[in-house]
Amino acid sequence: MSATTGLTAGWLHEQRWFAGKATTAEPGRTRAIDVGAGLEVALVDVGGDCYQLVSDGERPDSLDDPATAQALVAALQEERSVTGAAGEIRFRLAPGTSVGAVEVRPMGAEQSNSSLLVGDQWILKVFRRVQSGTNPELEVLRFLAEQGAPHVPPLSGWYELHDGSDEATLGVLQTLVPDAEDGWGWMLEHLPWRPQETVDALHHLGGVIATLHRALAGGEVEGGFGCVTGGAPAARAIADGIAADAERVAATVPSDRPEVRAMLDEAGRTAAAAARDLDSGQLIRVHGDLHLGQLLVGAAGWTVIDWEGEPSRPLAERRTHQPALRDVAGLLRSLSYAVATVERTAAVRPLSGWLAAARAAFLDGYLERADPLLLPPSAVGVRDLLMLLELEKLVYEVGYEAANRPDWLDIPVAGLEAAVAGSRAA
Repeated sequence: MSATTGLTAGWLHEQRWFAGKATTAEPGRTRAIDVGAGLEVALVDVGGDCYQLVSDGERPDSLDDPATAQALVAALQEERSVTGAAGEIRFRLAPGTSVGAVEVRPMGAEQSNSSLLVGDQWILKVFRRVQSGTNPELEVLRFLAEQGAPHVPPLSGWYELHDGSDEATLGVLQTLVPDAEDGWGWMLEHLPWRPQETVDALHHLGGVIATLHRALAGGEVEGGFGCVTGGAPAARAIADGIAADAERVAATVPSDRPEVRAMLDEAGRTAAAAARDLDSGQLIRVHGDLHLGQLLVGAAGWTVIDWEGEPSRPLAERRTHQPALRDVAGLLRSLSYAVATVERTAAVRPLSGWLAAARAAFLDGYLERADPLLLPPSAVGVRDLLMLLELEKLVYEVGYEAANRPDWLDIPVAGLEAAVAGSRAA
């Protein structure tokens, strides 16, 4: 068995989960651990990143083979601890979890990670890009379980690498939410035909997010949770980041769109003005990548999933305390994309005024249950901080759409125009 059989830069570039598309670096150091039963877990260094491969030895990675997937889950079932060149891998089940003889199969759709369906009760998420430290998905779900928080999938197990004083999360087992739909798909299906139902559901969702933020504000700062002081320095840091990002993104905008570059310049100035004397309130751990696609809708209502944060960002950054309203801003921007998608694809367009009603319903639901300490001390401050955090998202969206989907660029540009105009009118 060899962890490097067939492993090349070309092979890596063909994998959807490979984040280093811009690099031509060949795979470097490879550290493999024989997990048993013909299964090998390897960590491969490529261009400054580290990737996890799970193989039967015949291919660089065979996790899409049900036999390999079954062997990985068997190691978890048996709670093995195995040592090899990479260090020690420990497979662990959460208290009260017992995984018997069940069918294991790849879910098929891969993005930055790979997921396995374990029977009809669990999902095993295998982290492909591995970073030193505890992954927020494991850390947050474990903490929320201790807090007895609802609206998240129960943590059922995990496996992690230990190498001396260092550790890294390799995978997380979560309880499957039964009969649940993806939140993005649910919204696109219901918005054209039952708009009021979606507005009512968003009001409920606002309360769900506020409840989870209250739970995340608990615990001790030393343990990675609790609250830390934000205040004016936190607001200024957000504004400075927006100005820097806007300048960087403007350089990538096509030369035939000078109005977009001008709008990005205006966004930087608007952010600086909004942050002046703005108190952000207390900071907490947040989801960090919240949008409709990170939600499930089931019989019990909303469930918030994918707590690892934005995978492209460094792990230390994803684990920092941030304004709770950052999650709110992410969800609000997702609503704008839902409307735009329906308008482009559905036979029936959403009712006029839906977006304003949907935003108001979600915000009302959130503010009704939000901890005041996690917000600016005044209604004006809440408005300004939320606008600031939406600007942050909008600048990112402009850069993304300019690079990947130019036909969608007008969506964030319209959002920038509205945010800047709203700031002038305030």
